Amino acid sequence: MSDEEHGTRRRGGDVALAGHDSARLAMLRLIQRKGEATVKELEQELGRTTTAVREQLTALQADGYITATRVKVKGELGRPYFIYALTDKGQELFPKEYGDLTNLLLEEILELDGRDKLDLLLQRVSDRAAAKYAAGIDSGQHLFDRLHNLAALLSDKGMPIEVQQRGNVMMIHSASCPYFAVAQRHREICDMEQRMLGQALGSSVTLTGCVLDGNHGCDFVVGKPIEMVLPVQTKND
Repeated sequence: MSDEEHGTRRRGGDVALAGHDSARLAMLRLIQRKGEATVKELEQELGRTTTAVREQLTALQADGYITATRVKVKGELGRPYFIYALTDKGQELFPKEYGDLTNLLLEEILELDGRDKLDLLLQRVSDRAAAKYAAGIDSGQHLFDRLHNLAALLSDKGMPIEVQQRGNVMMIHSASCPYFAVAQRHREICDMEQRMLGQALGSSVTLTGCVLDGNHGCDFVVGKPIEMVLPVQTKND
């Protein structure tokens, strides 16, 4: 299995940064390093023309990666200018060490309070996440529809989720593990995710294949086979 399938080829924002050409990437990195920058500063440090810089800034602003703040110059002679800075979306492009931080936090809880407290914490996190997703799902829908709605919600969060049907069994397939760096050291995260999915759907969910065991992604069986059989539509003559 490739590192990309494991989610380890590039960390976090590195994956997003890979989608940008070198010119845009250099500009984003410079703005991040400086905190904010003007057109003139970008021209001088990047060695580009005013037109090229403005075109790239316009594209990055349209994509939501940077903001432009108009600055008025004191006096009537100075012309207003713009200062450019990264938005939250722009900041998320860059690598974040969430995995390392989470591992440290979990290990401290385990050492200070023991296994039971760690299990309780993960259970509460699972419950909270499930409630958040369940709020966007109509509990009156058939399980088949609830499953597709949940998959859409997870996909909107950047998780590559697919709903698959094998015979009369429905499955959730995640192409990569969103918590891979943490789950490598704390397999309890897999139980947390399984619990969250089941509570959000209001159905049993069982993890049957895990990327940590060499599987091509994570697979969850949803419900019992009988639950997933859609009702037969009859047509009255």
